[in-house]
Amino acid sequence: NKSEVLELFMHVKKKDIEAELTKCRKFLAQFQSSNETEMVGGDEGGDDKDGEEGDDLAGEKDLGKLKSSGMRGGKYGHGGKSARKYKKLVSNLGILFFKFIFLIVIIQGYFVMIYFISSSFLDQVSSLTSELELLISR
Repeated sequence: NKSEVLELFMHVKKKDIEAELTKCRKFLAQFQSSNETEMVGGDEGGDDKDGEEGDDLAGEKDLGKLKSSGMRGGKYGHGGKSARKYKKLVSNLGILFFKFIFLIVIIQGYFVMIYFISSSFLDQVSSLTSELELLISR
């Protein structure tokens, strides 16, 4: 019964999951191998220059595959996403700051309007009290 309910809510095929798993494993293996080659050093012997060029071409092909499949790779691949997030954050903060200032101006306008309305009301009250004083004193 529970497995049927889970099947209803999870319409993901097992083949799709396995395909994504193999993509992740390939990416992880390539990432680890690139880290190991960077740690060992790129140009130790100098005798295998032809072999290194072939490896570079294979690496470029792999990078092309990774980028086409939606994953980011390479030495400088991580900067663009964070820069876009930063720009979006700055623009969102600017909009938020503008809304906050606009709200403060509206609130101040309300209090100034109340002040002028209350001053005219107080003028009317003072004129009425002076008239009442005259009426009471007679």
